[in-house]
Amino acid sequence: TPLMQQFFDIKAHHSDALLLFQVGDFYELFMEDAKTAASFLGIALTKRGMHNGEPIPLCGVPIHAIEHYITKLVKGGFKVALCNQLEEAVPGKVVRRGVVQVYTPATLTDSNLLDEKSASYLFSFCPLGDYWGLLFGELMTAQLFATVVKSDSVRKVEAELGRFFPDEIIIPDSKLGKQFAAQFGKQGYFTTQVPETNDLENEFDAWAQKQFQTNHVAALKKHQALAKAAQNFYGYLKKNQAGAIDQFKTIHFYQPTDYLILDAATSRNLELI
Repeated sequence: TPLMQQFFDIKAHHSDALLLFQVGDFYELFMEDAKTAASFLGIALTKRGMHNGEPIPLCGVPIHAIEHYITKLVKGGFKVALCNQLEEAVPGKVVRRGVVQVYTPATLTDSNLLDEKSASYLFSFCPLGDYWGLLFGELMTAQLFATVVKSDSVRKVEAELGRFFPDEIIIPDSKLGKQFAAQFGKQGYFTTQVPETNDLENEFDAWAQKQFQTNHVAALKKHQALAKAAQNFYGYLKKNQAGAIDQFKTIHFYQPTDYLILDAATSRNLELI
């Protein structure tokens, strides 16, 4: 049907998210999204219409309760794309729809969706060449923390994870990136792999020069891995939370050796966090 064609067209641009598709007074989920959401939320899974000779799985939640369900899904480690009707419904015509907001664990700015007792860091990690770039960003306070470690310093990376405890990790979609995504996933972190591309390089450079001090921009570019981690951070926010990008005005550069190093196991055993 035209409505399902519209759903598939929009879903193609948000394949890694659960697409909440507004139909009148409800947000509906279809296909695999419906199966996943119904199971996690404990709501009824039904069927409506056919696709390729098979019934289309469907579940839905009322608009007035959407904040409750978004909170539950995001805290459960899901990425959610909210697709709204962008015009009044007219008989005989498919309503124009579009994604108005993407919610991910570390790009939330709504205080109702955040834990007031802890920061929510987005960690951009880029294992590249002789050094690995690490960039931690917190949207609500517009703080950025950046460092590099020598390649193969897996324990140092784990120590930084224990220090910041990020809600979400973005990693390049590379062979090594896939290995880290699997490793971080086993440790319970929400990870997203981003395409390896230089399409945003010039745009990112212009943004960085506008936002940061000259010496900070130079420090970012000193190591290719850190520059790439920052570029991926920028690209991910531009796609999912563009309104937060220009809040970042400074970067705190640090060395892991600036601090007393306590590994993740020690931090847990001492009940520090």
